[in-house]
Amino acid sequence: MMLTLPDRPASIDKLTRELDSHPALQAARKEAEAAQAGINVAESQRYADPTLSLYRERDYLAGARRDVTGVGINVQIPLWNTNSGAVAKAGAEAGRMQAQLALAQRHARSNLEQAHTQLLRLLDQTVRLRTNLLEPARAMYTLTRRSFAAGELNVLTLVDANNTYFDALAGELELQQECALAAADLRVASGVSLLDPLKEVQP
Repeated sequence: MMLTLPDRPASIDKLTRELDSHPALQAARKEAEAAQAGINVAESQRYADPTLSLYRERDYLAGARRDVTGVGINVQIPLWNTNSGAVAKAGAEAGRMQAQLALAQRHARSNLEQAHTQLLRLLDQTVRLRTNLLEPARAMYTLTRRSFAAGELNVLTLVDANNTYFDALAGELELQQECALAAADLRVASGVSLLDPLKEVQP
């Protein structure tokens, strides 16, 4: 019974073009956009808003008690105080978030390339093991069993053929497990949900 291997993934160029939709990169991009918007907020708050107040008081004027109504306006002095510290801080934060976004993009690309290369290597290694070792060992084991049943070979030859075949089969099972883990790593590196299949190579 042939074991099922993960499908060969799409080319690294195609996966890289779709890397912008990776959830981690989308989150980093949103944080960078929010930090950039923080500069506009800081610039809009450089000057305190003028305030207008209305008051009514009772006071003595010219020896008589009278009601006084007044209007007051409060304006920040001096006008040349631009409060640039908050703007500079917001600019530094925006620069930091942009640097983090660039770093996340480089890491995502590197992780994607490594996972893609690893999966292809393991798939090719598994195919070679099946073709060059497992199938010949299976055929030799079958022929040895027939020859042993016919009395042409001794039990040591049968045991040797049995060990060779099942060692090759165990090696293939290990490679199959490594392929499944590598396919999962590639899904994570590509930002593909575990519920969605990897995109296969187009013919």
